[in-house]
Amino acid sequence: MKSVARVHVPATSGNMGPGFDTLGVALRLYNCVEVRLHDQRCAKDAPSSPMAAAAARAFFRKAAVHERGFSARIRGDVPASRGLGSSVTVRLGVAAGLNHLLGSPLGRAELLDLVSDLEGHPDNAAPAVFGGIAAAGVVDGRVMHRTFKAPPSLRFVAAIPDFEMETRRARKILPASAPLADCVHNLSRVALMIALASQGDFRGFGRLLEDRLHQPYRAKLVPQLYPALDAARAEGAYGGWLSGSGSTIMAITRDRPREVGRAMARVFAKSRARCRVLILAADPKGMRIEG
Repeated sequence: MKSVARVHVPATSGNMGPGFDTLGVALRLYNCVEVRLHDQRCAKDAPSSPMAAAAARAFFRKAAVHERGFSARIRGDVPASRGLGSSVTVRLGVAAGLNHLLGSPLGRAELLDLVSDLEGHPDNAAPAVFGGIAAAGVVDGRVMHRTFKAPPSLRFVAAIPDFEMETRRARKILPASAPLADCVHNLSRVALMIALASQGDFRGFGRLLEDRLHQPYRAKLVPQLYPALDAARAEGAYGGWLSGSGSTIMAITRDRPREVGRAMARVFAKSRARCRVLILAADPKGMRIEG
């Protein structure tokens, strides 16, 4: 039996504007989770990350296998608490690594269910598992998803601030209910976005990214959001969104991605904040396992 597995998990950008907890995209930016099985289970084998330990417990329970001692080493380029799915890279990396080492009792769809349950929503987990742009929701207790390919020429320009955003805080700021008109606004745009993505029309897709359910409230925590999106569009971006719950701001474009990124960075500089800009392509395949 193999004792070591390395799981490469892509960063993900969830929500994609109006697709709150529903739409996400996998990006070519990765964390690698190295999972190592040990012969016996003992205290020293406990992973240092509570998140990794919780993911392992969920895996052993869902797979109905005896718990094994293991360690998990997490490294890579996905920043934590920036709205780029770093928690999914840990949870999926640990669960998929253990699954691989213990004979794959769970399929990818079951891993998606497990990680989505740990996350509380599937918009990051679905593209992390399967790649591309994903629409996902929980139906009859299981995650249903469909994926769409992003054109290789499409660029995702990420302005990553130097400040973190705690997901719990960003959730707490949201109201308990929303006006019907705002719900209809988001529903209509998500339906059109999926139709246009399936046809490869990302210019039209970019026109539909205005959100009314979460971004207006979270802009209080990331005040650069709307000025940065305006600056990105002025340089040719199709549109953009607050990535996950923040703090990263994402724009999409086929043309002039460097200019788009510089314009977004200038907004942060004017507010006496700093950000780094990454120009990324979509990851078409999702997690990859070695070992």
